[in-house]
Amino acid sequence: MCCFISNEDKEAYKFALSAFVSFGFPAPSSVMTDQDKALTAAIAQEWSNSRHLFCIFHLYRNLQKNSAKYLGKKNEAFLKDFSSIQRAENEETFENEWDALIKKYATTSNLNQDHEENSISDLGSEEDEGQEHEEGNGLNQRLEELSTSTNREKLKNYLNTVYSTRKSWAKCFTYKSFGAGTFFH
Repeated sequence: MCCFISNEDKEAYKFALSAFVSFGFPAPSSVMTDQDKALTAAIAQEWSNSRHLFCIFHLYRNLQKNSAKYLGKKNEAFLKDFSSIQRAENEETFENEWDALIKKYATTSNLNQDHEENSISDLGSEEDEGQEHEEGNGLNQRLEELSTSTNREKLKNYLNTVYSTRKSWAKCFTYKSFGAGTFFH
């Protein structure tokens, strides 16, 4: 099935989905899309009995783009950890690994560790440079801690959104749905 629509909004998607049914095509048992919010809402309304799955390629592409701006050099490790979680075999393992992921990357408990790894270097901080240099470093340190804390909060908010859709992308929730082998990245 395919359809051309002029707008990618909820109403256009609803029209297209209902048109398929009105032409005699049954709503599919499962449907796989990207994470478009308008399409997701339309599927929930028009094909409410269909299992809505998210394409893992698009999930990872969005995750990489969004997490990179908050994690910098740690993004590659984060994506590897996320991949392990996405492939968790059961819900208990998924939940435990998810909690560990949030704690590792999106809480302020590791703020001092991050500061040590990413801090502005203390080049030339010899005693003869005076108190002005020390005050400047203190300000830089406080600004960096604030920035890191803000980034962690933004990452945590983004990951909460991803988590809320886990039943559409995590293997432990989707393994019974037909996806033509496409969603286990």
